[in-house]
Amino acid sequence: MTQLEYEKVNGGIARVPDMFNQINLMSMPELQQWLQDETHATPLMRQNLAEDFVEEARFFHSDAKNFSLVLGLLRKAVLLAPAILTPYFYLWQFLEADQVAPTEIEHILRRVVRDDGQSQPRSIAYIEGLLNGVYSFLQQFNHADAVDQVSERAVLHLADDLSYEDIFYIDSLQQVHFLGRIDEPRLIYSSWQHSSLSPGAQTIAEEIMKRGKDNRIIHHCGTALTVTSRAIFGPAIDTLLLNQIIVHIVLKHAVFRAAVDTAVEIGPGSGFLMLTTARLLAGREGVRCFGFDIAPTACHHSRHASSLLTTELIAAGQIAPTISIVEDGAGLLRFADGEVDFLYTNPPYIPRPPSGERDVYGAIEGVSIYQELLLHAGPRVLNRQRGVALLLYSSLTNEVLQELLRSTPLCHELVGPELTVPLDLHEVLADPAWSADLRRNRGLIRNYTGDGKVRHHSLRVLALYWPENVLRQENGRIFS
Repeated sequence: MTQLEYEKVNGGIARVPDMFNQINLMSMPELQQWLQDETHATPLMRQNLAEDFVEEARFFHSDAKNFSLVLGLLRKAVLLAPAILTPYFYLWQFLEADQVAPTEIEHILRRVVRDDGQSQPRSIAYIEGLLNGVYSFLQQFNHADAVDQVSERAVLHLADDLSYEDIFYIDSLQQVHFLGRIDEPRLIYSSWQHSSLSPGAQTIAEEIMKRGKDNRIIHHCGTALTVTSRAIFGPAIDTLLLNQIIVHIVLKHAVFRAAVDTAVEIGPGSGFLMLTTARLLAGREGVRCFGFDIAPTACHHSRHASSLLTTELIAAGQIAPTISIVEDGAGLLRFADGEVDFLYTNPPYIPRPPSGERDVYGAIEGVSIYQELLLHAGPRVLNRQRGVALLLYSSLTNEVLQELLRSTPLCHELVGPELTVPLDLHEVLADPAWSADLRRNRGLIRNYTGDGKVRHHSLRVLALYWPENVLRQENGRIFS
């Protein structure tokens, strides 16, 4: 780690050196007694001190690997700020690096959270994740020859159910550092959510964010992706909501998954959902995955990401689906009647005012794909006996969608949770007429969080299929 990086993470030492040295000389019982007097240090100061002890532990582990000293320093960090998770990550990381037996790692982590961390449920849940391999994916980034490696980047790991986001930092030496956890994230990477991080972690997170999305790795439900071009929209929180539903509801349906021979995505963008779908459908001969996008940059990016996945699957001895990414805004016209088994899309969903310009921001505005999917090519190409289409939509388009649903020959059901998120699009909010129309006529929520500033809307996913679909249950639904 460079001196600059050290100072960013270790800002507390410069502010309270005497207190750090004083605590460093204390025994654990003495520190417990000292902490009973709240006048000794403010909560923020205790958090800064905890960061200092974590950094000290990292220094001694890399220098001499004195485990007894390192454990003592990390225990003091936990005692100073029981709510932070950073000490547990580094303790786990050090134990793994020292090749300690898994049973002993579990024993040490559970003892620390019990004796020093006040058995906080959030910390216990985090430790369970460490022990159950949730963060094993980090190993692929922890070496210099990792695929598409770029030095100094953020790794954003989101829980499968989007209940939290863990932010990691890969430094110039390709070492992985844990910056902290954001509970209930509603944007993937936004400065207004970073207030829950420690001051040092906020500084690093903000600096990486300024460098752009090509300095971030998004990891969710087993799929990891770096967007290498800032011209590509997403992946955003709506992408991950649809990703969650594909993984845990739709393609978890074993009968449906086994029946999918042809999967089609309209507007793959970054290629994140395509990677998830192809990975879950791997292992059978003859599976085809198609993606159609009007943006050449998006097509190039999706092809590259898909090529890497194909290489990875073949190297692992699996049968990889045939993946085709095509620059075409009318890709469904290429398919015969009933040829598509799985059709999914996270389309543009921001309606413009009736008098507004058209097709100015193709990645975010318009509802024409809804019409195509519900009334025209969608019903024609969808397999009548086993086909399913997934459509992510916003509450801003609910009126238009409901009108189309009354005219479509397809059945529909809501799948997965509803997610209320900020509308964080400068192109929309900077246009007074557009944003006013969304507030007055489309249901944009102005005061959802109580601060009166951030505008919100709700996201849902709709499953569509023919009435004669053989997967329908007695209640008429497939995924209930």
